[in-house]
Formats: sequence, C-alpha cells, structure tokens
Amino acid sequence: MSNFWWALFIIAAGILLYILLRPHLNAGTFLRFTANLLIAGLIVYGVQVTGILGEVQIPINIPTVMIAGLLGIPGVALLYGVQLLVFN
Repeated sequence: MSNFWWALFIIAAGILLYILLRPHLNAGTFLRFTANLLIAGLIVYGVQVTGILGEVQIPINIPTVMIAGLLGIPGVALLYGVQLLVFN
C-alpha cells in the first residue's frame, strides 16, 4: 500500500509542476534543461572515473544530477564540497 501513496504523490507533484511551469516552459527550454542534465551526469561520472578529486564518491542519482544540471560546474563543486564536509 505504501507504493501506491508514493506513486500518487509523484504523479500529483508532476501535475502541479506542469500547471505552475506551463506558461514558462517551451521546447527550447526543455531541450536546454535536458542537455544540462546530460552534461552534468557525464561530468560527475568523468570526475569519478578519473579520480581527479581523490577518494570522494558521489552517487549518480536523480537529485545529484538535478543539482549539477541546474547549477552547472558550481553545482558539481557544491556536491563534492558537501561530500567532503559531511562524510570526511
């Protein structure tokens, strides 16, 4: 039963976001946002694979990619800074 409520919450949140963002959202904005998310995911993955920042491990999941996608390179730096501050 818990899964039902989570699914209902996610659907309701998506509908609410659609209603709020509908006047401001067009195809160009959506494509730019999607490209930013893809690039952010690749940057986080590339930093982890190359080991540039040492032992720091950032999981690649929806919240981390969204933060990095919305904020860009400073968002990636923020993720690594918070990881170092909290877990080391």
